[in-house]
Amino acid sequence: MSLLHVLRLLGRHWLLLTAVPLGMAAVVFLATRDLPREYAASTTLYTGFVSGYSIDSESGSRVDYLTTQTAFDNLIQLIKSRETVERVALQLIARRADGRLRLAEEVEIPTVPGAVVRAVSATEGASAARLARLSAEANDVGSPIYAALYIDESPVNVSTLQGAIQANRVGGSDMVEIRYTSPDPVLAQLVLELILDDVIDEFRDMKTRQTGGVVEFFEEQTALADSALRSAVGGTRAFGVDNRIINYYEQTKYVASQKESLDHEVQQEEMALAAAENALRDTERRLSEREAVLIQSDAVAQQRQSLSAATARAARAEALGAGDPAARAQADSMRAALNGSVRGLHRLSNSEQGVARSALTGAWLNHATSVTEGRARLAVLRQRRDEYQRVYDVFAPLGSTLSSLEREVDIAEGTYMEMLHSLNLARMRQQSIARAANLDVVAPPQRPARPNSSKRPLLVVVAFLAGLALCVGGLLAVEVFDQSMRTPERAAEVSGLPLAGAYPTAPADPALLKPLDAQFLRNVSLVLRERDAREPQFVAVASGQAGEGAGFVAARLAERFAARGRTVRYLAPHADGGATPYAVTDAFPEVETLDAIAGPSGADLTILELPPVLDAPLPVGLLAHADVVLLAARASRSWATADAHTASALERASGHAPHLVLTGTQPVRLEGLVGEVPRRRSWLRRTVKRAARFEFSR
Repeated sequence: MSLLHVLRLLGRHWLLLTAVPLGMAAVVFLATRDLPREYAASTTLYTGFVSGYSIDSESGSRVDYLTTQTAFDNLIQLIKSRETVERVALQLIARRADGRLRLAEEVEIPTVPGAVVRAVSATEGASAARLARLSAEANDVGSPIYAALYIDESPVNVSTLQGAIQANRVGGSDMVEIRYTSPDPVLAQLVLELILDDVIDEFRDMKTRQTGGVVEFFEEQTALADSALRSAVGGTRAFGVDNRIINYYEQTKYVASQKESLDHEVQQEEMALAAAENALRDTERRLSEREAVLIQSDAVAQQRQSLSAATARAARAEALGAGDPAARAQADSMRAALNGSVRGLHRLSNSEQGVARSALTGAWLNHATSVTEGRARLAVLRQRRDEYQRVYDVFAPLGSTLSSLEREVDIAEGTYMEMLHSLNLARMRQQSIARAANLDVVAPPQRPARPNSSKRPLLVVVAFLAGLALCVGGLLAVEVFDQSMRTPERAAEVSGLPLAGAYPTAPADPALLKPLDAQFLRNVSLVLRERDAREPQFVAVASGQAGEGAGFVAARLAERFAARGRTVRYLAPHADGGATPYAVTDAFPEVETLDAIAGPSGADLTILELPPVLDAPLPVGLLAHADVVLLAARASRSWATADAHTASALERASGHAPHLVLTGTQPVRLEGLVGEVPRRRSWLRRTVKRAARFEFSR
């Protein structure tokens, strides 16, 4: 559908497009005579979601647009939520019951029954307790409070309040503007003040509740971790006390070094003892049997035993690190006495090998003393080594147990430090959110001094435009869904028949009929020539039903051919339009020649108008001689199945497809055949038409 077609459609229905919008505007104008006055108040909140200071802003984190937009949406939804509006409405009802709400305009606010007023007034506490009592009443479907909130039409109705409250973000800033429209200026200001108080408290509580549970969780976990750490440390301490451990690693290091030192001393002492014993055996072998007998005498033996005991005591004392001078002096004295006894017993001054006997005896005495001292020291060292070995055996298994206890302490300490760190982060986040949840009132609500401008002119304009849009939409819908043939092009498309011509609705402009007649006659003449029709030529004009314009088509065709100088005979079942009438009898379907209908004639062209095909049978034999068959159809109806049957019957009877002639076409729809429809047009109309066709080159 072109723009020109739309403009023509609207132009044809200009009366409808004028009457309906004006009528709707008039109805709205009359219906809005008693509109109540409205007062609008506004307030502005600073949120600080983006530009406000918080602990997170110190870390240089980027601002997420989606997160910021979600925060604003949450705040706006909180402002307009049913719970917030309900609490505001309950506070208004409570003020009304207390007599504190005095309005400037005559606004109907539901009154609370006396019993409820007395119950609310008797409630202990301030407004919070009264509000709680009213909230309990609001949950009862049968209570007057519930009716005032959800049923009665009043400014405290929850739905009315929600519709009158508007909350929007101010551009891309951190500001949120809240507007409220009310029939009373006092009520407009009061409602915004109550909304601000409720929203600020609820928003802060909502934010703190989000992190309160997290902080409590980490506090519990930190307490559990601290208890586990204390238990692990206490177990390690008790283990050290029970096993007399001051510093396990230093003690084990000392024990190991002492044991190693003692092992070395024992080895050295064993080597020295072995050397002394070998020297003693060698000295004894050098002595003669006489000295050996003398040495082994009872006196010498007793002195030797005494000297051995004294020497052992002195050596043991020195090995223990506590020297005994008396024992050492006694040993020296006994050694001197024994030496004197031995010397006195020896009568010979030299041994058998030529060594002085006094030297051998002194050497023997020294070696015997060394052996005795070495054995005593070795016994003491072995005793001390055994003691360190027992200590070593005690400390060795304690190491694994102590390592396990220390690992438990490390794990408990790590868990405690992690929980403590998480707790600090949660508390820091809680403080950050608590600071960010502080909404600041930048512009407090003010009582409006004058009512809003009336919406009556706007409503009238909207009604007019709605009526206009309704009419235009209806006309376009009818045009789009119209299934009628309407134009010659559409008729040829839906019927599938070749188009012979088209004629407008009556009365027709002669200037328009002239080109249409010329096209119609040209098409019929071309068909006659294509079929090599010889005179007399025969043209049959048919229609599916009465009123299709078959008579007009036949008369017009006869008139135009006669005007060209041809001898035309026009036969029709009536006498209109200069036709020669013929009778449609029961024998009409059996007629096979034109002479059988109207007698012989000298005309070179016969035009036969058939009765409606759907009402009378076809003369099949007669149609077999037709050179051209024309089927007339009205443009104002759709191509139906009956029309397809009619065309098929005519084609089978005549042997060739009929040609369609569209009648009753609107003149503007004939431009596809004749071009621009000839008529007088103003300069403005011609300009609009060219613009609608997008013809700007003229």
